[in-house]
Amino acid sequence: MQNNVVQALVEELGQGHATLRFNFRGTGRSSGKHGDGIGELEDVAAAVDLIARSVGRVSVAGYSFGAAVGMRAGMDDPRVVALAGVALPVSMMDGTFLARCTKPKILVAGDADEIGPVTVLERIFGTIPEPREMRVVPGADHFFLGLESEAARAVSEFLGRSMARVRTAR
Repeated sequence: MQNNVVQALVEELGQGHATLRFNFRGTGRSSGKHGDGIGELEDVAAAVDLIARSVGRVSVAGYSFGAAVGMRAGMDDPRVVALAGVALPVSMMDGTFLARCTKPKILVAGDADEIGPVTVLERIFGTIPEPREMRVVPGADHFFLGLESEAARAVSEFLGRSMARVRTAR
């Protein structure tokens, strides 16, 4: 929760959006044990349950492992209307699950990210159905040091447009 990218996302999205950030099980002061990406899907579902009670439809944004788990959990949840993944760790986890995701989604990557190389992400992006967007932040590695606000701004702008389309469609 204290990661620089996560903090930038919360600060940026907190201007006009309700936000909730949490640690996955077994991380920080959270109880439980790491669930190898399976148990963490339940953590995202519980977070969506909590915030959806207050705001109804939600967007899910995550960073690195949180991007992979959040996007995977959110793509099948009808309350989740848009997804954002920053620094999707495609060298460590398979990102091809997004090929069946029809919700609006954005992938944000640094052009020097060694854990989520842009070349691999671009191949995956080519298989993802519309609506989709990809932003590459020049000079950023996986940790976006000094460039986290650029990544957060890209996510905020995308989610703002996506949520506006949902409100208009009602």
